Amino acid sequence: MHALGAGHGAFTTVGDWSLMVECNGYLGITPEAMVPLSRGHRVVSHFPPVPRA
Repeated sequence: MHALGAGHGAFTTVGDWSLMVECNGYLGITPEAMVPLSRGHRVVSHFPPVPRA
C-alpha cells in the first residue's frame, strides 16, 4: 500500500485491479483527475451521499 499524502488516502493493487481509497475527498469524481486515468481503462468511483442535518 502506498500513501498519497498525510491523511489523504492510499493506493494498492488487488489482482488485476488498482484500488485507491481517499478519505473525505473528491479527487475520484473530478474530471481533471479521472478522464486521463480512464483512457483505455475502466474507472469506478463511489462517493456516498452526505446525510442532511
